[in-house]
Amino acid sequence: MIATITNIEQLNDRDFIFAFDCAEIALNVAPGQFVEVGVSKAYDPFLRRPFSVYSTDGTVIKLLVRVVGRGTKVMSAWRVGDSVDILGPFGNLFTWRPEDTDLILVGGGVGFAPINFLLDRLAQTDKKVHLLFSPKRESELIAHLEAGKNLSVTVAENRAEIGPLLQKMISGVGGAALYACGPYGMMKLVAGLGAENHAPTWLSMEAAMGCGFGICGGCIVPVKDGEDFAYKKACNDGPIFSGEEILFDE
Repeated sequence: MIATITNIEQLNDRDFIFAFDCAEIALNVAPGQFVEVGVSKAYDPFLRRPFSVYSTDGTVIKLLVRVVGRGTKVMSAWRVGDSVDILGPFGNLFTWRPEDTDLILVGGGVGFAPINFLLDRLAQTDKKVHLLFSPKRESELIAHLEAGKNLSVTVAENRAEIGPLLQKMISGVGGAALYACGPYGMMKLVAGLGAENHAPTWLSMEAAMGCGFGICGGCIVPVKDGEDFAYKKACNDGPIFSGEEILFDE
């Protein structure tokens, strides 16, 4: 569908929050799902770019965009009022069990996008939410958070602090479920600590989802398959996966 840019907020020299008037998607999207954005009206760049939805109010969707390549460089030149072709929502979503009283959310850099959307939805529940964000130098990405009575926020100085801080959080609440999105190494760490502590772990896997339909094969994720391994596609089978099923070293 064609969406109109209603606002652009520049967070720093490379991170932006784009707001799109896009009610059809806004009414149907859930935390963890993503959209495919056409960045060019021509053929270069040819493939769409996938973005986890950062937030929605039922009419507008917001996307957190970091300028790192040709596609996002094109996006950085967009202005309010521009029309953009967006498809979605795609993928599965974050879920939680009724019996989960405490949830630990881990966001790394722009991987905070689906975590922020999940935070918005959890704010409507009575769950106690514990957020761990890294690194501190990118804390402007969480500057919009309002730490209410059911939200506690911990910011790691750097990625090396994530492991000890997360272990302390898990030990402090007991039985918490883990949710994460961020760099590969961080996701592997969260999955490992989740397994060690017998904590249900759900990861939003970042991948090059060029089509969003399972055709291009750019978003393969290796997973356990009995004593062997298999491949799943982040767009069709994810992007949310159980931490226990992913084979990070394949």
